[in-house]
Amino acid sequence: MLRIWAPAKLNLTLEVLGRRGDGYHEIRSVVAKLALADLVYVETGLGGLDVRCDHPGVPSGPGNLAYSAALKYFEQLGCGPGARIVISKKIPVAAGLGGGSSDAAAVLRALNAAYGNPLTMDRLQDIAAQVGSDVPLFLAGPLVLVEGRGERLSDLPGATRRNVLLIHPGGWLSTGVVYRRSDGLPLINPCSQAVAAAMARKDERAVRQNLGNALEAAACDCHPAIGRLLASLRRAGYTAHLTGSGPCCYVWDADPSVVRHVSEMARVHGWCVLVTHTLE
Repeated sequence: MLRIWAPAKLNLTLEVLGRRGDGYHEIRSVVAKLALADLVYVETGLGGLDVRCDHPGVPSGPGNLAYSAALKYFEQLGCGPGARIVISKKIPVAAGLGGGSSDAAAVLRALNAAYGNPLTMDRLQDIAAQVGSDVPLFLAGPLVLVEGRGERLSDLPGATRRNVLLIHPGGWLSTGVVYRRSDGLPLINPCSQAVAAAMARKDERAVRQNLGNALEAAACDCHPAIGRLLASLRRAGYTAHLTGSGPCCYVWDADPSVVRHVSEMARVHGWCVLVTHTLE
């Protein structure tokens, strides 16, 4: 049995550039991988396909993205499915951190390794794009520029360890609902190129100044607790933003004093706080 980590992701920027002809939205995003990760176990050489998750809010079986990824992988091999997959969840569910997509990508990597790497990375990326828009980025490096609907990837230089404080206000959000709501709102896009350039030259001040998420207004409209959380953090002087379509938010480059203070705020407001860091 193979064991593989499936890291969460953090959208340092998220630009929404309009709706495409295929119904998806055109985006541009600088994405960093996090040490926070699910653990995925994959056993091959079995008959059929069995996918299970230990989180009650995540479906087992065909409703799981990992199931779709495994099924498409075996289709590419030209053989019937034969694997058992068990997912141990550590990443908050439906929070904008990409846990389900990362699990699916981990399954593709594990299956390919188990069968002697018969498929190239390009073919794995093709499968990933069929499974879900966020899946391909989890087959790329620790810092990535994501474009299109998520299928165009460019590894970026400058990936360094930075402490990240994740703050979850409770509840969950549908990605599709947030994107549809954004169609009716004026969008404020951050500058992904500015963040990518600042990361490359390790200019932390410029990184902080250019972080942002165009979906923030839509997510706050759908889930007002996000707006209250971000307002509280910003009044306290912290660089706080939404990741993905939310509801999880983050404080960038949080030192121990920030962690202590925000944890105290969380106890008052009923937020959930997780301390992690970006991957190098």
